[in-house]
Amino acid sequence: MSLEVRPYKDEDVQQILNAWNAWLPYDPMTENLLSEKLAGDRDFDPELTLVLEEDGKVVGFGQGLVRPWYEPGLGWIKLFAIESGRYLDVGTALLSPLEEGLHARGAKAVQIFDSAPNYLMPGIDPRYTEMLVFFERQGYARYDDTSNMDAPLEHADFDTSARENKLRKIGIEVRRATPEDRDNVQDFVREKFIQWVPEVDATFENRPVSLHIALVDNRVVAFSAYDANNRGTGWFGPMGTDPSLRGKGVGAVLYLRCLRDLKNQGHKKAIIPWVGPIAFYFRTSGAVVSRVFWQYRKELI
Repeated sequence: MSLEVRPYKDEDVQQILNAWNAWLPYDPMTENLLSEKLAGDRDFDPELTLVLEEDGKVVGFGQGLVRPWYEPGLGWIKLFAIESGRYLDVGTALLSPLEEGLHARGAKAVQIFDSAPNYLMPGIDPRYTEMLVFFERQGYARYDDTSNMDAPLEHADFDTSARENKLRKIGIEVRRATPEDRDNVQDFVREKFIQWVPEVDATFENRPVSLHIALVDNRVVAFSAYDANNRGTGWFGPMGTDPSLRGKGVGAVLYLRCLRDLKNQGHKKAIIPWVGPIAFYFRTSGAVVSRVFWQYRKELI
């Protein structure tokens, strides 16, 4: 057995896609999605995007990165996949250089997959049992859980006109954001929800802009987004409302507007990732918990 770890090359794309989709069936990858996760990430590091080969055959693929602007001292294994049945056999050959590279870039700890704002999944799906056993054996400790929800789209019309009329009567305007709103929106997001600045900004690259906003006296007070991450997959979020306006139904209207757009794109369901208020999404759209993720972290010495 001859193992080699080398940097990813553009001509590897089809091999990586075929391998990824065979090994991680709950997280299918397309060429566009892989591009978004790699060069489409502002923190893409080609030296930490690695292919593991055995006698010329791809048996593993991994991506590491740091985000010093977001969380100094933390690194991520953003993508990681090993041929089924081989994690305990060859997994360390890929993980070790990723950890070493992250440590060299200042990471004092590493987390698995939850590399917001550009991520594929927010942790390890425990159905990938071989993967989680491997990471636990490598010293990673489970520190939290999170969930994704699915909102059904096919049999709902998401008509928000009556709710919008009620909001208008109390001085709240709801509409789709336009490119001219970018600065106004980002001022609000930076002030209230700074962790979501990159994702919200990404919606302005879509046509139409995949962001709905609420305004009071031409000032943004709430937003709801889709296609900000994992574009083209029915991915919803993020969303946020000024705390002073919560309870008035603003968030529900903005959320339903996004679901209507996703339905019009042809999606049968919307994916609500890394969920906080499960009750809100269930009550507003009948969304249900569809996936659970375990989140792992390791301190680097």
